[in-house]
Amino acid sequence: MTLIYFVIFYNLIFLIGRSISILYIRATNKDTTQKIYICGYDISIFYPIICLFFVGNLSQIFNIFFPLKYIIFIIPVLLLVNFIDLRRYKFSLDFWIVNIIFPLIISVSSFGQGFHYDAGLYHLNHQQWLTESNIVIGLTNIYFPFGWSSIYEYISAFFQIGDNYILLHFVNLTFIVQFFSFLYKSIYGQKDSFLKFTSIFILFYGILDNFGVDGGRNGFIYIQSIGKFDNAFAIVFTIFNLLIINQIITNVYKKNDLVFLTLLALFTFQLKLTGGIAIYAYLFYLFLYKTDKNLKIYDVFKLTPGLNVILIFWLIKNFFNTGCLVFGIEFTCFNSTPWYESGLSTLAVSDTSKFNLAYSFGDNVNFWFSDWSEKSINITTLVNFAISILVLTFIKFLFYKTTKNLDTKVYLAILMYMFLNILIWIMGAPDPRFGSAMFLLLIFLLSINISGEKKIFTLIETKFKFYLLTVLICIGLMPRIQSYTAAVIDFNSAVNISLPVVEYKEESGWGVRPISGDQCWVNLECTKFNDDLLQKKLFIFNIFLYD
Repeated sequence: MTLIYFVIFYNLIFLIGRSISILYIRATNKDTTQKIYICGYDISIFYPIICLFFVGNLSQIFNIFFPLKYIIFIIPVLLLVNFIDLRRYKFSLDFWIVNIIFPLIISVSSFGQGFHYDAGLYHLNHQQWLTESNIVIGLTNIYFPFGWSSIYEYISAFFQIGDNYILLHFVNLTFIVQFFSFLYKSIYGQKDSFLKFTSIFILFYGILDNFGVDGGRNGFIYIQSIGKFDNAFAIVFTIFNLLIINQIITNVYKKNDLVFLTLLALFTFQLKLTGGIAIYAYLFYLFLYKTDKNLKIYDVFKLTPGLNVILIFWLIKNFFNTGCLVFGIEFTCFNSTPWYESGLSTLAVSDTSKFNLAYSFGDNVNFWFSDWSEKSINITTLVNFAISILVLTFIKFLFYKTTKNLDTKVYLAILMYMFLNILIWIMGAPDPRFGSAMFLLLIFLLSINISGEKKIFTLIETKFKFYLLTVLICIGLMPRIQSYTAAVIDFNSAVNISLPVVEYKEESGWGVRPISGDQCWVNLECTKFNDDLLQKKLFIFNIFLYD
């Protein structure tokens, strides 16, 4: 039953994305009888990511004034929009592959799924605040990780219904299905060699993730426990980079492409603070766009008014929650606000970096690397990534043709962008789960100059079957063997993921703390710190200050 439930869930996400796209097309007075293409793709392939972006941002704007438990009405409203142009909705072979087969395979991971430690530490409680309260001024004073406030928290809060948290796992799986759908369409629907062959090599890389030292793990995306969304970020960031690099290489600049790339750049930033690095590629693209269209940069920004407004609301939300426009960047913080403790943003970044063994300028590189490599997953991932690169390089020169037609300046710009990603990872949080987007970028570099298959490749009877099989093998290896075993045993059952029973104790200051451990789970009065915390009420707003 769980497999069917996810197929239904995914297709509801797909339909909501379709509704939003229809409304956008009509609002911009476009010819609705014509197919809409984004960066060379039929817009339908991006319906899931459009839905998740819209739901997250609608939720964060709605939550300024109201608790998210009142927003559920929007789902049936959006679904009704699908009756517009319903005659154009066709069940092609691609539809069955992307919307049925892919979700069925990936949904097997639901069996044996559980919560990540951080889910009980702060993610679920953060989502509960969003569900039960409108915007909280000084939310970071309850617990500073609330300050990171990813858009993923709003998406999760939107879809959390009842006491079974399986839908939160479904949200994570939706990003993964979107990823494989994009790779599939890049192989079978794109003429651009960069998009096609980079997607093929990403799939090869994903298959190799299952082999190597200590059982594998080379930095490819994987299915995370509930409460973590590192791979959701990696997926959006990878799609953004693939599309924008291809636009720069092909020197094609269209308004629809600009709007969608702006959406993806904003989405990466909202998912994780490190997604802000996308601004470098985005600004480079904007410069080329304005030059191609002979526009001023101001005129280019005017082409995305809705997304500009969303960004403004996001910064406003950040300000009220944290006292900073961007929590984690100290100069954006306002010490004059009564709900911001000076230096908290810097301290939060420092704690995260130290916990993940980040490198700092001035440190001895050998000593740092020695400490970093003591964590087995770090060195295992690095070794397996190196092995994967060697294998992929062998495959490249054996089966594929290369070209040197890429502009030198563009190539150098891509190299600098990739180096910057590596530097930020090493100096920020060099944990493999934070590095998937970076590792995928390096796969880009390996395949960027491939132009076609060599004659030896014709030994394979049909390329169509071979590449489709590659996609299916890669996605089939995503769920763990334990999940497949559990699925066989409990095939007809519905997976139920529920909260543990937690006992709390009263504190001398505000709120309660768990009697055992440090995980609050779901309790709005629970905090790990801040005995001197003071809660005030102003009109409809909760305000948390230090007394």
